[in-house]
Amino acid sequence: MLLEEFYSYDASDDKRIADYVYIHTLSCWLINNDFSIYEALLDHYEDQEMYAICEGINRGLNFIEDTMNLHFEDAEKMEEKDGHFVYTHQEHMRVSALIFQDIIKEIYEKQIGKFKENNR
Repeated sequence: MLLEEFYSYDASDDKRIADYVYIHTLSCWLINNDFSIYEALLDHYEDQEMYAICEGINRGLNFIEDTMNLHFEDAEKMEEKDGHFVYTHQEHMRVSALIFQDIIKEIYEKQIGKFKENNR
């Protein structure tokens, strides 16, 4: 019986769950960007062996971190203190807006892609 369940398992459900959680993680991060919240959620869902949810959260966090790194690498730095960079308020606001826009664009594009896929 276990072998039959293994071969009849539909992985597309996991992909849909991971895709949904990915978009939702991006949306939630726009409201609360405290990474410790998402790390705690990862621990919770790993303990429950809900790996599709973990994949979606991880993809979302990776996208956010990559986007932040991309924009802050190009930002105009005032100085460096103990391995941390200091930015003017205006520069930080400008870069934060770019990060915000990139995340919103990603949400829109993934949602539009999902909409087109469902209407085929």
